[in-house]
Amino acid sequence: MTDDQVRILILDDNPEIAERLRKALAKAFESASESAELTVCTSFDVAEEKLKNERFDIAVLDVRLDEQGSQPADPDRGRKMYERVCAVQWLPVVFYTAAPDQVRDLHAPPLVSVVNKRNVKEAVEAVQAGLESGLPQFTRNVGAHMDHMLRAFIRDDVRPFWDELTEDDRQDIVPVLANRLSAYIRQTYLDDLHSDLPVHASAARFYLYPPVSPDLTTGDVLRDGDKWSVVLTPVCDLAHDPPKRPRKVSYLRLGAAVRVADSEPAKLGSDKLRGALTQVERYFLLPAFRSIPDLLVDFEQITSQPYADAESQGWERVATIDSPFCEAMLSRLGRFVSRIGFEDLPVDHLLAKAVKAAEAVKAAESQVTAP
Repeated sequence: MTDDQVRILILDDNPEIAERLRKALAKAFESASESAELTVCTSFDVAEEKLKNERFDIAVLDVRLDEQGSQPADPDRGRKMYERVCAVQWLPVVFYTAAPDQVRDLHAPPLVSVVNKRNVKEAVEAVQAGLESGLPQFTRNVGAHMDHMLRAFIRDDVRPFWDELTEDDRQDIVPVLANRLSAYIRQTYLDDLHSDLPVHASAARFYLYPPVSPDLTTGDVLRDGDKWSVVLTPVCDLAHDPPKRPRKVSYLRLGAAVRVADSEPAKLGSDKLRGALTQVERYFLLPAFRSIPDLLVDFEQITSQPYADAESQGWERVATIDSPFCEAMLSRLGRFVSRIGFEDLPVDHLLAKAVKAAEAVKAAESQVTAP
């Protein structure tokens, strides 16, 4: 397979239907910039084996496939097939089926599409949409890149320091290597990995989108209609492992986040807004990314509410501010709430004295050097 060739797996126990779809897809790719390698299977076991050992970009699956041929089709066959496919290789899927209702709830185009078998044109369009999403190419690039990085990591960062890494408790080697590998990937992937996905680099690095943690955590960006908030409670207070380690806090601390255009500094003019974005510790900028608009977190608008209420009110967890940006936000919050104010010093007077003293020194030096 070349970089400009996509691989499509077609699975249908009816050879005639499978061949009709194969011809339609082949024709669709005749004038495309990419060529297509089309693989047809009439047995799921064969298809599953291929998915285990080969890389495909998208799969077209029949829902009512019956391996035995003489028994009624399992009504959950489509879902089970999807789960088995995902277990060996995740890729966009098009369910091309005469029983679309069995998998209708999985329909999430362009990554999972459900198409009636009566519409081969729609099936071709669903395949094209899945490929044009950019995810197959991204997955292919990431897989190859991660294999390369892991080999380089073991060769350059583990092998030379193995004795040092393992000289104490060998039980520590796994978390040490995991943390080191994570840092290694974070440091190098943006320079080495080329993705066709159109993302804004700085904003994309700012967030974990969607959130990774299953529970509310520090830096979560929350939305309730047009209202935005950010979780400011320290992560150590939110961490829990029930029933052994309960959550330390009963209340959640939230910082209000307002759209930059609607913020107080913006209403006062561009100079005030520039200062708020770059100098004033009261505010922290959240850059726009996907559904998140440009927001200003205002540290003068912090509220506390019971943790249980936060869960029951149905806040949408849109993203989590990633490291080191989350730490930078909390550091700015700490400086803002702990600052000690004092009256302005007579700066102009002090500057005038300093200039006068410098001129006096210069005059004295010139007298010494004069003939």
